[in-house]
Amino acid sequence: MSNLLDLRNAVEEMNTGFPRSFGPISITDPLDISVKPDVSWPSNKYAGVYVFLDEESDILYIGKASFGNCIGGRLNQRFDSSWNSKSPDSLGCKYITTIAVPDTHRFEAPAIEEFLLSKEPLKNSPTLP
Repeated sequence: MSNLLDLRNAVEEMNTGFPRSFGPISITDPLDISVKPDVSWPSNKYAGVYVFLDEESDILYIGKASFGNCIGGRLNQRFDSSWNSKSPDSLGCKYITTIAVPDTHRFEAPAIEEFLLSKEPLKNSPTLP
C-alpha cells in the first residue's frame, strides 16, 4: 500500500473481511493543508486513524488516536495552528485524510492502523534507519 488509491482499496478489503457492528469505515476526502484552509482538522473530535500524504498522494505516515485522545489532538501535536509541520512525522505532508470511529468503538482505531500497516509497513518515523 503506497498511495491514496491503495488506502481506499485496503479500507474496502477491511470492510468486506471484517464487518463492524456500527457499519463500514470510510475515508474522508483529502484535505489540502498547503493552502492553509480555515477549517478544523478532519474528524477532529473522534478517535480513529489519520494518514499523511505527499503532493502525489503517496502515503507518508499512518497514525492513530484511540484511548485518551482524538484525531484533532494528535494532529495538533504534529502541526501548528498555521498548518506548519512541527514533527518529523508530518514533514512533506500536503494532504491529510482520516478514518473516524464512534466513541463507543475507540478500541478499533489500533486494529485499523495495524491492518493498514500490514498491507505495506511504513517507517512511521523518518528518523528511523
